[in-house]
Amino acid sequence: GGSLSSRDRKIKKPLMGALRNAGVLNEDLDWFRYDPVAFLKNAVHYGRFSLLAGRGLREQREALNPGLARTLWALALPAAWLVSRRDLLRGRG
Repeated sequence: GGSLSSRDRKIKKPLMGALRNAGVLNEDLDWFRYDPVAFLKNAVHYGRFSLLAGRGLREQREALNPGLARTLWALALPAAWLVSRRDLLRGRG
C-alpha cells in the first residue's frame, strides 16, 4: 500500500530519510513531552538512514543540535545499527 511504498522510497534514498528525521529532531523537540516514543523512533531512523548513507558517527552527531536531539540519537544508536543491518540483509540499503 501507500505506506509501504513510502517506506521503501526512504530506504532507497537513505540520505533524504536521514535529513528528514534530523529535521524533526532539530526543529520539533518542543513537542517531545507529548509523544516521546515518536521522537525516539525518529532518532532510530535518523541513525539508521545515516548509517545506510555512509555517514559516520561524528558527522551524524554534528548534524544535530546539542542537548536532547543528540541524547536521543545516542540512546537510539544500537537500535539504529540493528535496523540498518536488517535493511542491508534484505537488500534495501
